[in-house]
Amino acid sequence: MPDSVPHVYRHWSATMSDARVNAVRATRVTLIEDVITTGGAVPAAAEALRERPAEVTTVVCAIDRSSNEGRLEAAGVSVRSVLTLADLDRAHRS
Repeated sequence: MPDSVPHVYRHWSATMSDARVNAVRATRVTLIEDVITTGGAVPAAAEALRERPAEVTTVVCAIDRSSNEGRLEAAGVSVRSVLTLADLDRAHRS
């Protein structure tokens, strides 16, 4: 049975919410996000999972709107996205 890791994160609306992150010990985990804006929730979730311990190296998202100032890479997480902020800017200009 998987262990459960409590994780608190801040929504874009600045309200606090509780989420439960389930992980099996010693498992490789890929985080899934719809949109990354500031990249704040991803490092926190990765750290909570690593304490289980789980191996977290990648986050997959539909849209990466972050300026990607190295925050996720510093947390040891690489980003794989369908669209980036640059893609959205190019589409808007054309």
